[in-house]
Amino acid sequence: MIHSATECGSSSCSVIVCTYNGRPRIHEVLTAVKLAAKGLNVDLIVVDNNSIDGVGDFCREWAEENVESTFSVSVIQETLSGTSYARRAGVRRAKHDTIIFVDDDNIISQNYLKMACEIMTDRSVYAVGGAGVPEFETPPPAFVYNYLPWLACGAQFRSVDDLFLDVIDLTESQELNIYSAGLAVYRPALERLFDVEGFPVLSGRVGTKMVTAGEDIEYIYGLSLLGGRILSCPSMTFIHKISASRLNPEYFKKLADGNPPSARIHKLYAIAKRVDRTPTRTVRSILRGVRAIVSGGRASQFAFEMLASFGLSGIMTPDQRRVWAIARECRQQRGNRNRTVTLERSS
Repeated sequence: MIHSATECGSSSCSVIVCTYNGRPRIHEVLTAVKLAAKGLNVDLIVVDNNSIDGVGDFCREWAEENVESTFSVSVIQETLSGTSYARRAGVRRAKHDTIIFVDDDNIISQNYLKMACEIMTDRSVYAVGGAGVPEFETPPPAFVYNYLPWLACGAQFRSVDDLFLDVIDLTESQELNIYSAGLAVYRPALERLFDVEGFPVLSGRVGTKMVTAGEDIEYIYGLSLLGGRILSCPSMTFIHKISASRLNPEYFKKLADGNPPSARIHKLYAIAKRVDRTPTRTVRSILRGVRAIVSGGRASQFAFEMLASFGLSGIMTPDQRRVWAIARECRQQRGNRNRTVTLERSS
């Protein structure tokens, strides 16, 4: 079911809410999106990812009652289980160049969409993340506060000094651990990324099971490799409603079990991001690798950096080869796009 909306320039965005059995919490999520959409032209897409609790039917009824001339609503079904598939389905249906991902337990603030749209008017920006504020269903054990970023909570920054900034530029950060809850992205760039063969390496959550976590962070690395700026805005806040079922050691163990393969892939992306096959950078990569091996560091990661610097993909491990192929194609797309822009400006 699709209700139309008209274009409204920089005050337009598509909001994608992916849900799996989110019926108990979805009403509050959708109501917050509608409230934040006041004064904007918003296209809301709800993606029902194989739910069995009737959330899709509820959202269709809600859409019929809440559609307005500048607030359109689509409710679609994605039969392939997994957050990665659900997000892609939402992106395919999106109408506007600014896309904002809202999880089915996120209550965005009233100014969230407006702030995201304003930041994303700069088309050099490919992604901007917000700050999650936890709301626990029951009082959490003390250890949970040590792992709030695992729950998509807290401001996303490099140092304490960043917290005094309205907008934090994380583009040059070695690690880009930006969570997807509340993430705003530039749709044309994300679509180019989806066209890259082999992307993404990680699959994300399937139903309630964490198969390989961190595909959202992989999106950020990909957008950075395409040449986009990656920002964070601490003033863009949302409440993250965290159920009691997540507040136990077993849940965090599941997250941790999904993290080792994800962390390995993220590290390969971080290395691929800094590899520049120029003579000076190649020598630096070799020196880093030798220094790491001598000091007892993780030789395999620095071996990847050296192999990538020389373009020796044939002797990389399968994961290294796959990440390097994605990084290389992203860089090629970035180069082609830069040349096109230069030609358009000179003509």
